[in-house]
Amino acid sequence: MEQLRRWFASRNRSEYVDVRVSETSDEVCFVIIHGQPPRSLSVITSAFSRDRMSLVPDKQDTVVFDKQSGRLSVNAQYAAEHDFYRQAIGKVFFGKDHHFEPHAVIDCSVLLDDPVAALSAEGLPGIRLVVLREVVLEAVDSPRDKLTWQANDLGDVFLADGPDLLKRDRKVRKAKLAIFPVHEQRPKLVEIAPPNKLTYDRRTYDAVVREFLFARGFLRHPQTRIAYQQALV
Repeated sequence: MEQLRRWFASRNRSEYVDVRVSETSDEVCFVIIHGQPPRSLSVITSAFSRDRMSLVPDKQDTVVFDKQSGRLSVNAQYAAEHDFYRQAIGKVFFGKDHHFEPHAVIDCSVLLDDPVAALSAEGLPGIRLVVLREVVLEAVDSPRDKLTWQANDLGDVFLADGPDLLKRDRKVRKAKLAIFPVHEQRPKLVEIAPPNKLTYDRRTYDAVVREFLFARGFLRHPQTRIAYQQALV
């Protein structure tokens, strides 16, 4: 805890830190509550006066250790926080700062190789439909050349127009999927961005989302221990 306090205080944050730990048979979850940089704003104190008030908003970061795979998942705002949590957890629980090593776990090339198969729910009993809602394509030879498509359902448009756009070698920088679980009208929104960013609400249908991503090749197990970014709400 003291290590956390010192680290945040050295970065213009409050020394306040609260760590809440929960554990299941599959994972250990750490919720770290800490302060953001202080803010100052003008406030009205009466009908004839105003003053300035300083405040420190709080922020929750989440770190999850998967017992089966040995994988560490980190959700935090800044890259420096990701690295700090990765090293701190490795040091405290495994004796080495670099016990967890960042590796690519997200692969969106399946959308270019076979988009029909990539978005298919066949063989996945927990899912009735998968819809592509956004894709960002970047030219391999020119990172400034990016194309962003957004629609409620991009499927037919992507299949029809994709081949023309892919005459120039491109890669997927980001994709947003709407995954509809069986018996649910509202989808789970999942944002994936190589090499290691995965964003969705884990509180419901977490297993269903991960089963789909692994089955279609969007998410893969690395050969070594990893730390990767994931949004946990």
